[in-house]
Amino acid sequence: MEGCYERQIALNECKKCFIQRDYSNGLRVRFSNEFPLELEGKIEPEVWTSFIDDLNLRYHKADSVTFASVVESSLGFITCNLSRLCVPSVWNRVLKESETFIEERNRAVFIPNNLFIRDPATKGLRVIEVSILDEFVPQPQPTQESSCVTPMLTPRN
Repeated sequence: MEGCYERQIALNECKKCFIQRDYSNGLRVRFSNEFPLELEGKIEPEVWTSFIDDLNLRYHKADSVTFASVVESSLGFITCNLSRLCVPSVWNRVLKESETFIEERNRAVFIPNNLFIRDPATKGLRVIEVSILDEFVPQPQPTQESSCVTPMLTPRN
């Protein structure tokens, strides 16, 4: 355990890569499993594809119409959704399971490879945000002019 240390990195300063949602099969929650060029040399394509496929499978299970989902919807309708207070919905369970899965994969696979995957639920299930921990966004250079001076607006004639 010697030589191990903990470092803190501000994710907003890291270079980002976004994995878009795949709408080719309709509105089902599914993310593109194409290997992004930004991750070339940072992680094996097979590891990435396996991660995305596992995540897509979890969302597919939540989207599937099953006997349990029909009973859940019917019970919610009959009780005016008060049943949701007692029993979490399939989607809530899948979102929690996915969050745990992503946290585990971050610890085991991605962080050791200088990557961090943000849960897509934080972005409304539209994109998967990948932060590249060893590449930083260049900070804007301060201008020579005073930043306190605001330009004066002139009315049109």
